Amino acid sequence: MPKSPKKESGSPMMTRFVDEVEPWWDENHSPGTFPSRTRGVNGAFPDVHYTCVKSTTKAKNVLVIIPGWNESYIKYKENFYDLCSKKYLAGTCDIWMMDHCSQGLSGRWGPNHKRGWTTDFQNYVRDIDYFVKEVVFAGKGKGSKVSDKDTTDVPKASENETSSCQERLDLWNRTRKANETVCSGGVTWGWLWTSEWNRIDENTLTSEMVANLNQTKIQLMCCEGETICANSNMKTFAGGVKECDLVMVGGSRHEAFMEFDPQRDFFWGECVKFWQGKKDKDRKGAVEWTAKPAKFLALKNLAILALVVYVWWFFASRILAMLGLL
Repeated sequence: MPKSPKKESGSPMMTRFVDEVEPWWDENHSPGTFPSRTRGVNGAFPDVHYTCVKSTTKAKNVLVIIPGWNESYIKYKENFYDLCSKKYLAGTCDIWMMDHCSQGLSGRWGPNHKRGWTTDFQNYVRDIDYFVKEVVFAGKGKGSKVSDKDTTDVPKASENETSSCQERLDLWNRTRKANETVCSGGVTWGWLWTSEWNRIDENTLTSEMVANLNQTKIQLMCCEGETICANSNMKTFAGGVKECDLVMVGGSRHEAFMEFDPQRDFFWGECVKFWQGKKDKDRKGAVEWTAKPAKFLALKNLAILALVVYVWWFFASRILAMLGLL
């Protein structure tokens, strides 16, 4: 059972979290697991952990949240709490969230618990597809473990770049310290390699993918202070899809979920409007595009990679020289 961070005096956000959010979470969320669609290096299928908060009304709406890299659903208890309150969805839908394999509470594909590892990003896709079809919509996910005997083989930035709300970042850090198993220290070279092969941009977005995307309405949320992802690539992506509502969250860094309340309120408010079929043409939170171009970020990442390789070779060459192998 995931542990809660210790309450600290003098913090209104922490007081709210411990006195309101945590008791509500313990009473309302229903955790469960299902076997990953991909075997790990030990030959077994790791358990994929998920949770659900059921609707308090007769509404049959469903919201599925897929986390990003190195995250767990226990990070988003406050978001679950706010989404289910009268502030946003008022208990009108079931909310589901899963932890990807090799991060969070889920099992690991690779041998190192602290490293993200996968041979193919389609492994992530297969787990998500199973989660949505067989757990969320097939009625299997009610807090119990999903069994499947016929399973066969069939996917790091600094914290000051993710959010400007230090208090929420501190809260997440305390939660991670209380639950060390959810932490991943970084990715492997193999993960980075396969991520490059699965990158979506103007060169890899095929006509078949666009055709599939054009079958539904899409909302793409971008953050004004984004330095981890390339907003210019998102703009290019949105321009190639028939119905894509592109929204910029003003004043937000990478994780709008974890930002100050004005950014979070704008983010979730726009999402709810979109789900309800509404569109606000005069968004007060929207800003002009000020994102750094994708080429700038690509050069930045290339420079970082070159520095890492240089440092690695610097120490490796000296160790080999000491051993008389160089």
